[in-house]
Amino acid sequence: MMTREVFLNDLKNALSGMDEEEISSVLAYYSEMIDDRVEAGMSEEDAVNAMEPVKTIASRVLSEAGVVEEKIEEKESPDKEIRKSAEMVRELHITAEDQRVHLMTGDTDEIVLRYRIEDGDIYQLHEENGVLTLEHTDRPVSSYKFEGKITAENFFDEVGKFLGSINLGNLFKINVNAKPRCIEVILPRVFKGKVKVKTSNARIEANDVTCLDEVKFTTGNARVIVNHLVAHSLTVATSNGRVMLEDVYVREELSAATSNGRICAQNVTSDQALFLKTSNGFVKTEDVDAKKIVIRTSNGSVSGVLKGKMEDYAITGSTSNGKNNLTDSETGERQLTIKTSNGNINMEF
Repeated sequence: MMTREVFLNDLKNALSGMDEEEISSVLAYYSEMIDDRVEAGMSEEDAVNAMEPVKTIASRVLSEAGVVEEKIEEKESPDKEIRKSAEMVRELHITAEDQRVHLMTGDTDEIVLRYRIEDGDIYQLHEENGVLTLEHTDRPVSSYKFEGKITAENFFDEVGKFLGSINLGNLFKINVNAKPRCIEVILPRVFKGKVKVKTSNARIEANDVTCLDEVKFTTGNARVIVNHLVAHSLTVATSNGRVMLEDVYVREELSAATSNGRICAQNVTSDQALFLKTSNGFVKTEDVDAKKIVIRTSNGSVSGVLKGKMEDYAITGSTSNGKNNLTDSETGERQLTIKTSNGNINMEF
């Protein structure tokens, strides 16, 4: 078991070659970081496990201090796995930068979080009042800090220090041989709490997930794929990426929005309302069912199949520069609104 004492002792040994005063300062910094996590509700073991590997910390600190790194005999694995009792969690929050997030179900009563700490990654795990949060951020490209005034005499010295502080691994992260970075989230077969996932420039995918509360997925410049999901409500938001929904059921509202991307919904049911919105992309449905259905796009067509009969719906359909096979109607217990521009509307029932 990795305790605070073991972690700090390993870090101290890895920093050999630095001044004792500098080592003490580094140890105090990371000890305080562990304290902050413990005060936030984590156990000491979880707080230590959520830290970067000792090798990663030591390499960065020694590099910034201009000390040649000594070989560390024991190589700590960058792969992390955090387990928490699902009964103790009423909300699960995942926030990340440039990281895929994949949710799935396992034969477990725990919430399992798996991720890999690469050079430049910072992970923080918080647990407070039943809210479990895993935060990922990218370390700044440069650790350079200047105190004082730039003069003609020190200009080139400071430029040299700045260039020397740049983390090239963080500046050029593209590696054609590397697997896409991903945070794996494994939930029990039925999770009673809320799930909120937010990332950027990376895909969100959920497979075979059952959640008795709200589910919310947010990303940008990437697609969102949801297969076989049951939830109280579902909100999906992205941009410059498609939204794919298949075999989804929610008791309340389902909302999916993107821009510059298509939306495809197959075998999707909401007991209340369904909202599909995009721009510069088409919307396609198959076996979609809800009391209220609103579909909006621009520069794209809307087509597909809705459950029920046409006379079941009060219909409002409009387009510009396109054909529309719907006839507006004020009768019907269900509500259907479809609006687009520069595209056709072709819906079947």
